[in-house]
Amino acid sequence: MNTDQTAAMHTVTLLLHNPDARAAVGALVEAHGAFTLAPQGGAPAGLVLLELGPDADGGFARMARLQDAPGVTEVFLAAPARDPECILRAMRAGVDEFLPWPVQPQDLRAALDRYLARRGAGQNPRPQAPRGRIIHVLGPKGGTGATTVAVNTAVEAARLGGPGSTALLDARPTMGEAPLFLDLDCPTTWAEAGRNLARLDATFMESLMVRHASGLDVLAAPLSLEDAGAAGPEAARAVAGLLRRMYPTVVVDGGPFLDEVALALLAEADEIVMVLVLSLPCLAGVRRMLDAFRGLDPALEGRVRLVVNRHLSRAEIGVAEAEELLGRPVAWKIPNDYEAAMAAVNQGRPLAEAAPRSQAARALAALAADLAPAAPARCPAPAGLLGRLLGRPGRARMAAAALNGAGS
Repeated sequence: MNTDQTAAMHTVTLLLHNPDARAAVGALVEAHGAFTLAPQGGAPAGLVLLELGPDADGGFARMARLQDAPGVTEVFLAAPARDPECILRAMRAGVDEFLPWPVQPQDLRAALDRYLARRGAGQNPRPQAPRGRIIHVLGPKGGTGATTVAVNTAVEAARLGGPGSTALLDARPTMGEAPLFLDLDCPTTWAEAGRNLARLDATFMESLMVRHASGLDVLAAPLSLEDAGAAGPEAARAVAGLLRRMYPTVVVDGGPFLDEVALALLAEADEIVMVLVLSLPCLAGVRRMLDAFRGLDPALEGRVRLVVNRHLSRAEIGVAEAEELLGRPVAWKIPNDYEAAMAAVNQGRPLAEAAPRSQAARALAALAADLAPAAPARCPAPAGLLGRLLGRPGRARMAAAALNGAGS
């Protein structure tokens, strides 16, 4: 290797407990071709890969020290992927990459490729890109109308900001229905992003999006279990982070389950919109979810805002009673307009088009104006596929998939 090649190499420090694991990971690092290993036992330098051991608190404290250490450019954390608390703590601590332990060759190579991209000529290793707002909409149980709120809020935000100002991420793998609500045929899903993390950039992301007539860009959820396997927490974080840089407003249609993907996306959210109905089972579900947020990360609970959907002025349980039970105010009320909402869904049209004079449509427009004030688009409209310029009847294929058990 000549001097120029040596100078171009990036240093990696391995802080792994097991010598055999250190040797195996070291071989993978050197096989990449752009990295060299720092001497064992020396001061950490360059990219540091830290394994989280049994003493998690000590490991996170060490990670914090490493991030401020001179000569350290980035810190990767390797830890068991099935530990949601660990994932959340890592994200809050500002870890640059999270790698499930034991490290898989393809995951390590993709992370090293992303490191090289961030370390491009003249770039800051931790660039401060403009941040859009991520609004995560979810319900404590199925049937609250969370997807109706997410889709229509996103459409209204797109109309406020203009084409290319708003993205809708359907985050319900194998259960996604957002394209059905807009009569969109989405040939690609964000599972493709999970399979191509090393090349994930704005251009690649645009190729996965489908533009609705309102100007809203939609990223569909995987419809098969095989594709859902590629839409894991690492992919979720990468997709959310990139969408935040591309759009002033990102609306996430989240499900009622707190799995690894949901936790990764919730940690990225600026606002968490909890959609509920005034029934005792639903309110109990809200309490359980708020308690779960508080246990995982108090900051999550602090970002929750409540929306009462299908609100009736005369109901057995009133808003004041719900607020007393939940210990927090209701931010918005969407009037009950079930017929208009169902007609809009069955037509594949936003409420503002299917029933523009309905009270629900007006309330959703006000909610969008509150959450996502008008802002100019940050990126050009997705282009290239002829199908994005032509209206295509997508509901038949999507509905067939749902009836066959791929979605619900």
